[in-house]
Amino acid sequence: PNDLILDLSDRFGTSNRFHGFAIGFDSMVRGGNWSFGTMFKLGMGNVEREIDINGFRRITVTDQARNPLSTSETMDGLLARSSNNGSYRSDRFVVSPEVALTLGYRFSQRMDATLTYTYLGLPSVARAGEQLDPNLLVNLSNPPTGVVAPRFAEVNSNYSLHSLSYGIQWRF
Repeated sequence: PNDLILDLSDRFGTSNRFHGFAIGFDSMVRGGNWSFGTMFKLGMGNVEREIDINGFRRITVTDQARNPLSTSETMDGLLARSSNNGSYRSDRFVVSPEVALTLGYRFSQRMDATLTYTYLGLPSVARAGEQLDPNLLVNLSNPPTGVVAPRFAEVNSNYSLHSLSYGIQWRF
């Protein structure tokens, strides 16, 4: 009997780039040894989204000694098929908010400690997992008829980054 070797791969990749400017304000209030700071910015500009979808399938038939008898290759993976393979690019104007709140304490004339919470939001980004079309219709007619699937339909979502940072500063 012959053996069948299946090499199957899917690649869904995304890249998001923000090009723009930011405007905002920064303030600090002190009372005794305590301080409280705020920062607010609005970034405005273009989000450039690139989505790459690539599938690959190789079927190799071998004899009992594992010598290849025949090989066939297609650009169809499991979820990345000829109906959605390709590189897609889009642009969108966005407004991106950033907020930071800082609480500080002065231990001495030379030493301060701070704790900062920061939020950054970037709307309309492309994520690799959201570009998968789970609709795996198999249309074996030749020529194909009906709905071709899976198909590409760009999906975007909002990206939120939350961070908490702390620091100690020693002045000499």
